[in-house]
Amino acid sequence: MLGLNREKLTDLLAGEDVTLSLTELASMDQYLSRHRCPVLACANLIQNLVSLGRIHFHIGVHPRQQDAKQRATTDISHWDVKAMNQIVNSVNRTGTTCQFEIHTAPPSAVTAPPMTNREGSLVVIGSPRSCGSSCLVLHDLLPDHEPPFRFFWPDTPTDDRFCTTTDDINARGYPSHKMRMGPSGILIGKTAYRESPIPGQRFTYAVVAARLRQDGPGVILLLAGLTGPGSFAAAKAAFTESAILNYRLNQDDPAAWWVIEAKVNEDTAIT
Repeated sequence: MLGLNREKLTDLLAGEDVTLSLTELASMDQYLSRHRCPVLACANLIQNLVSLGRIHFHIGVHPRQQDAKQRATTDISHWDVKAMNQIVNSVNRTGTTCQFEIHTAPPSAVTAPPMTNREGSLVVIGSPRSCGSSCLVLHDLLPDHEPPFRFFWPDTPTDDRFCTTTDDINARGYPSHKMRMGPSGILIGKTAYRESPIPGQRFTYAVVAARLRQDGPGVILLLAGLTGPGSFAAAKAAFTESAILNYRLNQDDPAAWWVIEAKVNEDTAIT
């Protein structure tokens, strides 16, 4: 840890009074924040989210064919609605008055609603397979050519560097985490984190990613599950397990992200 010598660390552990410079204090905060024990107060995710009092939700939708009465209908996952409700409840608990706007995002990034020219925070719910805005946000948050993770499904409807097929994962021989052999998952490095479809032992995965807006106050927050339960679990984890994310949001890093594992019951998703 830069700036803190062994003698001062020994005195701190012994509970003795120690004089620290601002540089030493910042170094200690940087180290401890990575272990979810920050010593300096900073704006957390929820505070940044509500900083302007307006939140835009982008939720994946699937348009249906017109029915017998020539009415166009649209399907929205009830899990995505539960994820949005989880965010709204978290905001309400802060006592902050906030305006919410809902925008529907078809699977194609081409037809996804624009992410710019809207003041406030942006919350995108759903994977690149179900929500076109998810693809746009991933490229905005993680612009490097080589993505740190990739979603995979048996059939991947999008030609995107953050997505691939199960056949591709199998062909490359990537080992599976905990020997799970579900058809879908997330590749991190060279390890495939696969869903477990076994009844009573069903697990899924999701990505939580965030960055402070560069064009004004607010946050861009992505909650992308392999399936709906994963996105709901990501919404719960974003505020309950966000110490590392809070630290990264207050640094100069372009984005913070992590992958969560969730155990899925019939109507819940527990991280």
